[in-house]
Amino acid sequence: MLGVIPQPFTEEDLGADILFNEPFVVVVARKSRWARQRGTDLAELIDLPWVIDADL
Repeated sequence: MLGVIPQPFTEEDLGADILFNEPFVVVVARKSRWARQRGTDLAELIDLPWVIDADL
């Protein structure tokens, strides 16, 4: 199983290997107000709908 896990990983009955260290990106429609902005903070997006859990 592949997935995103919080750090630090503290589950004693599971093992985890880091495969990639990739930054997260936000994908928005071209006409979105977020597309015209640079350097948006996560705090500005936290209450918007997400495809993945925003707590990651």
